[in-house]
Amino acid sequence: MNRELPHALDDGVARRRERSLRAQNLQRLEDELLAAWDLGRNIVLAWCVHGHGVAILAVPHHLPAEILCAPPEEGPTSAGDKRTALQRVICGVKQLTADRMGELSVMLGIEPRQIKFRGRQTVETLDSATVEQMLRRYSVSYFEERAIFLVDIVGFSRLSPVLQMTQLNSMAYSLNAAYEMLLGHGLDIEFARTTTGDGFYVWSRRDGVEGNIQLYHLMHLFLAHNALELRRSELSIVPVVKCAFHVGAHYEFYQQDSLRPTRYNYVVGDVTVTLARIMEHAMPGQILVGDFLVTPPEICSPESRASPLGTIEFIERLQYGLDRLSGLVLAGRPLTAIRCYLTGRKNDINEYDVQPYRMTDKHGMAHMAYNAKVNIYCEDRPPIFLGLQHSFLDAR
Repeated sequence: MNRELPHALDDGVARRRERSLRAQNLQRLEDELLAAWDLGRNIVLAWCVHGHGVAILAVPHHLPAEILCAPPEEGPTSAGDKRTALQRVICGVKQLTADRMGELSVMLGIEPRQIKFRGRQTVETLDSATVEQMLRRYSVSYFEERAIFLVDIVGFSRLSPVLQMTQLNSMAYSLNAAYEMLLGHGLDIEFARTTTGDGFYVWSRRDGVEGNIQLYHLMHLFLAHNALELRRSELSIVPVVKCAFHVGAHYEFYQQDSLRPTRYNYVVGDVTVTLARIMEHAMPGQILVGDFLVTPPEICSPESRASPLGTIEFIERLQYGLDRLSGLVLAGRPLTAIRCYLTGRKNDINEYDVQPYRMTDKHGMAHMAYNAKVNIYCEDRPPIFLGLQHSFLDAR
């Protein structure tokens, strides 16, 4: 008789019980978050480990705006102290130490809500990353240097409703195809998108210059796929698009759907405002890149003397990673080369100087942007030229 068999069966039963208990506790956490959220009355600002469970801090949804917009004042707990504490939470991970949670609770005058897990399970058993991800759907986050690109369908308002729907679906297909290309090539990119009615905002979900560069790659592969589809399309099924890319600050949040937050997030902030304003000046087929500064990854502390990367330096740095895309398959053909650059006029020594454009929006505010080009070369296929030539813009 095999004496090890009963032990194996016991282990299997224990693992199934553990998985079942984990699922029950995750559902309990979801239910408690939903109750704390209260139809959008509150946001869940932060959480911490608390015994065999967690504690969450739910605050009225308007409280962050009241604190962040409050004028400076003096006192034991000044508006500046609250603002700093709140910014740290909104800009960072939502998990705090128990001490930090206590300090924030006292400062805001709101008691945390305690959620006890069944079976004496701990956060480590459930996975802190999973808890963090669940909580973010009920919270708000702020990012200072994340890339977003905006893509609009040209002439969208003049299309019939059925063609509007078809072109939006075509654009979503090209975006998904570009994403699959990068994943299939071993590039782990994270992005999110939301509709603008006649297009999409698409943004990086990864911090740092590399995450922003990956989004630029996603953008030009999306445009390339759209261009190939456009070559063989009929009856305006595939849209003519224009595009703008920028890096800047924005808030990220979730809206409600059927009395609970959706699984799709939204963005609003300086970067989306700038994208919308420079897109007003974009011509069909054009790619515009905003004027921005990003912190290089070498900077580890405020004392570091490394200079931020401007738009021109960002595009130059982007060139170094293009070799990683060599061999990537686009519509059945391997890529042999990609060239991304900003345009300008030819100077006295027969070289091109990158030229920024100054654009004034309907509110009289000035925005700077650059005209961008992307050339993609594939085996046994004519090159794909994305964007507009500088000479064409000068003539216009």
